[in-house]
Amino acid sequence: MLMELLRRISYLWNRRRLEREMAEEMAYHRELMPPDIAVADGADVLGFVHRRLPDADVYFVANTSPVPLRTAASFRAARAGGEAWDPATGTINAVAIERETADPRRVRVPLLLAPYESRIFVFSDRAGPAPAEPQQVVTTIDLSDAWRVRFGDEGPQTVMMKLESWTTRDATRNFSGLATYEREVQVPATALQPDARVFLDFGEGRSGEPPPSGTNGFQAAYDAPVREAAEVFVNDARAGVVWRPPYVVDVTSTVRPGANRVRLRVGNLLVNAAAGRARPSFRLLTLRFGERFVNQDEDRIVPVTAGVLGPIRLVVRR
Repeated sequence: MLMELLRRISYLWNRRRLEREMAEEMAYHRELMPPDIAVADGADVLGFVHRRLPDADVYFVANTSPVPLRTAASFRAARAGGEAWDPATGTINAVAIERETADPRRVRVPLLLAPYESRIFVFSDRAGPAPAEPQQVVTTIDLSDAWRVRFGDEGPQTVMMKLESWTTRDATRNFSGLATYEREVQVPATALQPDARVFLDFGEGRSGEPPPSGTNGFQAAYDAPVREAAEVFVNDARAGVVWRPPYVVDVTSTVRPGANRVRLRVGNLLVNAAAGRARPSFRLLTLRFGERFVNQDEDRIVPVTAGVLGPIRLVVRR
């Protein structure tokens, strides 16, 4: 008994000493090697990968949450300049960096990411263009009412005085396909200055309910303002497509002073049409071959939210 007690005391002593030594070593390494990225808010939802090249530090960062992320990020990159690459559009913009006085090995930049949006930051010593001054909203025009909507080529037509899901109406509850939204908007000439940028903003959406535990597949806990995608035309010129956050299209090149015609081609999911059809019967197959399988998740074949939910705004920035 005595030997067993001494053995256990030795084990606990050595384990605690090992844990203490490991903690001291980790603190030493943290002092020598600060974290790759540190944020003022949202550290639990920000994912990143850092790759160091001979002439640059490259960071891929992603907002893994269903809400916008607006914070300041500190990167471990002792570089003179930086760029932000949008992997969805391919655009590259110079970013304003601020060298941290407490640690010259780090730079601080503002970080703004829509729900589930990602960005690539490239920090290097290469000379590049100066960062553009942030634009401010100078004009906002609400477009959330009086849309003429046609479902399919020969489907029902209606006027939506208030944007709503197709599933709220009996005639379109089980419609799957393309619907066309149309309306006009008057844009004052004073708003379209040479340095102005014009955007069609479909809204931010909102955080949704996570899927029940134990269900199959993956689902983002996010209720989008467009279900599921919309192609945007202004004055019969294609301006872009929205299908993921941020639900914003740059329409600067297509908008003009005075009357403008806005057209949206909106598509939803096939499940709405499937929910309106009778379920297939396997009775004869079962009688001949026996019950070889059981249909699963039939209770989930129900109409889901569809269409443009808004609010939609035409936003002018300068």
